[in-house]
Amino acid sequence: MNLFLLGVFGPWQLLVLLFIGCLVVLPIVLLTRNARHKSRAELLDQQLREAQAQHRKVPEGERYDRLERLNELRKSGVLSEEEFEREKRRVLG
Repeated sequence: MNLFLLGVFGPWQLLVLLFIGCLVVLPIVLLTRNARHKSRAELLDQQLREAQAQHRKVPEGERYDRLERLNELRKSGVLSEEEFEREKRRVLG
């Protein structure tokens, strides 16, 4: 049973129904998408704050110990020069 053929809905009525449907659905889609992006941004902010707090907790003496261990690993050949520099920057902040 095709409603268009039965004369229940004409072409203009179908266009109006489609337009009204878009007016209802489009804001819902946009609002949920924005909420998803906002929650992701909040999660990334929280992870950044945790990483910064963890970095601040490392005592100065422990940093030097870590650098010494990294240097020993580099000298023994376990770490490449590239890896050593990357880890050194991470330890020093």
